[in-house]
Amino acid sequence: EHPALTSYTPDGVVQALETIIKTVRPTYVLLPHTYQTRDFVPKLAARLDRACFVDATTYLARLAIRAGETREAYTLLREVVARDPAHPDAIPLLVDAAIATRHTEEIEEALRVARAIRPAGAEIGAAYAKWLTARGRAIEALALVEPLLVRAPDATLLLGVHADAAYAAGREAPARASFGRLLELDPTSVAAKVGLVRLELDAGQLDNARRILGTAPDAIRLKLLDVELAVLSGAGAAAVDGARTLAQTASDPTAWLLLARLLLQAEDDSGASRALQSASRLDRSDPEIPLGQT
Repeated sequence: EHPALTSYTPDGVVQALETIIKTVRPTYVLLPHTYQTRDFVPKLAARLDRACFVDATTYLARLAIRAGETREAYTLLREVVARDPAHPDAIPLLVDAAIATRHTEEIEEALRVARAIRPAGAEIGAAYAKWLTARGRAIEALALVEPLLVRAPDATLLLGVHADAAYAAGREAPARASFGRLLELDPTSVAAKVGLVRLELDAGQLDNARRILGTAPDAIRLKLLDVELAVLSGAGAAAVDGARTLAQTASDPTAWLLLARLLLQAEDDSGASRALQSASRLDRSDPEIPLGQT
């Protein structure tokens, strides 16, 4: 009701809230998720010399994904996107959560709305392209992401999505170029090394694959590829031993699924069954485990 707040200005809101907060002295100050809040909160935090924690729900969803709680993350992110249909941080996370929980069909409309609101947004464009690739529409993904990549050729987010889409579309040269450029920009990128190893395995270049694998021995996905490489090299027993060690030391259902596949190939049905049970306990998204695929 104060005259200074009749029309919104960040300075007017900061002045009013600063007075209230200094008087009440709360431990925490919770504010709604609006564009105005995003506008004035950083200035308010600086004035009070206090930490500013924005997009708490999105942050919680990110933590949930890292912890394997993909269903919880998916629910949180749907709520965020319902409030802000073009949230640049929530949309990519929603795609990741939807892919992990096999809810990709449910978010198609949300992605279309986000793209309509921010047609030139790199984050949303990359997320949409990633979704298209996951849906088996890699050619459409390439058509979407390539113009964005022209405008920002060294954007690591776009390079990774473009490389994955090109690989899925069977286009080796652009996939190799994008994975290679991504690795130049980020030498620690597991995604780039995994992609390059896949390409080398497809080409039968086992020595090149081993060389790339040797640069990041602690990355879980690269370790899994190392086991697969042992299979391609004809070292079946070593592959089973490697997969078993990896599965027992890493809280990752993919390792147990790989072990199950190798055990099925070795006609160890009981061992494969135990490995599948371990994978199911770890995988909170309850995947459909392809028992017949060996």
